[in-house]
Amino acid sequence: MESILYLSYSNVSDGLVFPNELSEGVYSPGMWVLQSENINATNELYDFDAVDENKLIKLNLSKIQNNYFQVDTRKYGKINFRLHEIYYRYQNYVGNSNLINPHLKFFQLVPIDIPKLSNLCLEKGFFLVGKIDEEMNKASLQQRV
Repeated sequence: MESILYLSYSNVSDGLVFPNELSEGVYSPGMWVLQSENINATNELYDFDAVDENKLIKLNLSKIQNNYFQVDTRKYGKINFRLHEIYYRYQNYVGNSNLINPHLKFFQLVPIDIPKLSNLCLEKGFFLVGKIDEEMNKASLQQRV
């Protein structure tokens, strides 16, 4: 099953990268994205990584209709999202990960009820994190040693 990815705006060029591809010491806002040929051809189901009680868990993101998706957290209820096109300057991946299919476009998942999601983070310690390229993390750590 395909996964929801967490990508950040590159600090070097227009486009998106995994957070661990940013220059050392640089922070850049990120977003949850999925890949598809077009906004109307998305899968019905995706993996969505989350953290609950300091443990990484996998949840399902389900398409509920058209560009609307939902995660059932099982424990904290359902979180709804809308799928949006990404501004054209940032639609491309400009990093080096093999997780990215260069033939597909990115679309951003935006939570519909941001206060609810913020409340889950602040009060329950529950975070939707999305997938990053862990192989790149390992390579990056090895280079620093």
